[in-house]
Amino acid sequence: LKTGWRDRLFQRMVLNGLRRASCVACVSETTANDVRRLTSIERHRVRVIPIGLNHPYRPMEREEAKARAAALLPPGWSREGRLLLHVGHSSWYKNRAGAICILAELNRRDPQSGWRMVLVGRAPTPELQTLAHDMHVDDRIASLVNIADEDLRGLYCAADALLFPSLAEGFGWPIIEAQSCGCPVITSSRAPMTEVAGNAALFVDPVLPASAASTILANWAELGRLRALGPENVRRFSTEAMLDRYAELYAELAHAP
Repeated sequence: LKTGWRDRLFQRMVLNGLRRASCVACVSETTANDVRRLTSIERHRVRVIPIGLNHPYRPMEREEAKARAAALLPPGWSREGRLLLHVGHSSWYKNRAGAICILAELNRRDPQSGWRMVLVGRAPTPELQTLAHDMHVDDRIASLVNIADEDLRGLYCAADALLFPSLAEGFGWPIIEAQSCGCPVITSSRAPMTEVAGNAALFVDPVLPASAASTILANWAELGRLRALGPENVRRFSTEAMLDRYAELYAELAHAP
């Protein structure tokens, strides 16, 4: 990707700071590997401390979730068809374009199921709107901007699945947010998504929409099992565990020669 001079200056400042650090704490193994690759820092100076969930996302009563979704979405969306949720923005790595293409493939292959998708985050760019129009799914996509945490919780609980075909992440917050709410997760077969989602997600190729749609359709019945596994996976990312590991790290550094 092309970057401007300000971005390059900022990147140099960050790299110089990392090289001088006694220890670098990373939120995932993927981020840790990137730090080692970009800085040549010794392996023992890079630690992985997964972040803890920063909002008490949890299952919501189905009727309340449906009511919240109905108040936010176009008429009938919370009751009809299969509802996918995407949480993020329009930067390249979030792969909203890929999500739109997957939605189009699902509707082409399985039109009777009435597939729809809600984009939560920033408003879609004109380019994404054009893509949705060209793929004939612009009427099957709704965009919600700046919604409250409890409304997002309601959407997680009302949706049939989170579709998160990201190309690159440092961690991937929406995965554990959705799993905390009992929302099945469909995400990329790439790290760190595989690392964060554990055994509680359906993994697809994020750059092959036809293949991703085939995987989703072939494994749709498995989503009930994944819904049950999600909360168990999320226990690995408690705020208390994160704080304990940082306290241990600080104590170790304080007594280092």
